[in-house]
Amino acid sequence: MSLPDTLNVALRPGDPLEAGFEANFGWVTAEDGATFTWVCHEIVLDPTSSLTPFFFAGRNVTLASTRSLGVSLDPTFSLFRSPDGCNWDAPATLENVNVREVAFDPVLPDHVLAATFTGSGAKNGIWESDDSGATWHKTTLDLDARFFRSVE
Repeated sequence: MSLPDTLNVALRPGDPLEAGFEANFGWVTAEDGATFTWVCHEIVLDPTSSLTPFFFAGRNVTLASTRSLGVSLDPTFSLFRSPDGCNWDAPATLENVNVREVAFDPVLPDHVLAATFTGSGAKNGIWESDDSGATWHKTTLDLDARFFRSVE
């Protein structure tokens, strides 16, 4: 049996009330700062997986990253998107791209940046979305033999 474990605390950019908690049993969030809702990670990972996805909360969407290709229910994706915490999809433009970290713009809620960490043979850099993570495109920051671990 695995005991509950909190991995990270996240505040939704631009919203001083809403807090979210990454845990080994999923994502727990409180839009009003007091009433918590659980979002299970079995949507993107096998229920028996010991991995916990990393969650990134935007104003209108939540993104979940497995931080590794090959481990999700769809092994060609590492980033998943949900507008409601129940229905998750993988943005087609990020197939075979390992997303390590995501940051939402606190002023422009639909603007999102993602740092990639795909592998030694791949170019890595920063990807950008202007529609809350539904579609993505590479920025000009795209380098060989570099691994991007975070973006702020």
